[in-house]
Amino acid sequence: MGMTCTICANEKCKEINKAILEGIPIRKIAAQFGVSYSSIGRHRDKHIPAKLAKAQEAKEVTQADDLMGNLLYLKQEALQLLDDAKACGDIRSAIASIDQARKIVETLAEVRGEINRNSVVNVVVMPEFVEFREVIVHALGPYPEAHKAVLKEIKGRF
Repeated sequence: MGMTCTICANEKCKEINKAILEGIPIRKIAAQFGVSYSSIGRHRDKHIPAKLAKAQEAKEVTQADDLMGNLLYLKQEALQLLDDAKACGDIRSAIASIDQARKIVETLAEVRGEINRNSVVNVVVMPEFVEFREVIVHALGPYPEAHKAVLKEIKGRF
């Protein structure tokens, strides 16, 4: 069974971690908290990266939750405005509310991974690529072995 980290077991562990994260020199931290220089170094190397990763993950989850909450709130508000506009017979406001609700629903779908707005460009069919390919093949005409090898690679990949 491995040894327990003396810093993790120390009652001042949180303060020591804070000092490490603030970039305070290890020797100064060791002197301040009455622990060894080497134990601070081992703790920093073995445990701080894991703690930072967990903290970053928790921060990202919180931000994602906040984003979803805000989007859901805005969606509800837009739908309420739509209902109000319809009740008043205000067609322009109703149309504007529908447009805003649609945008929010699209954003929600994108955040949830239900839609992907990234476009894909197929360069193989672009005129510039076709012309470039023809130039290469033509230039290799005097070199039959190279010409054959390049054509084989082009056909195999594109």
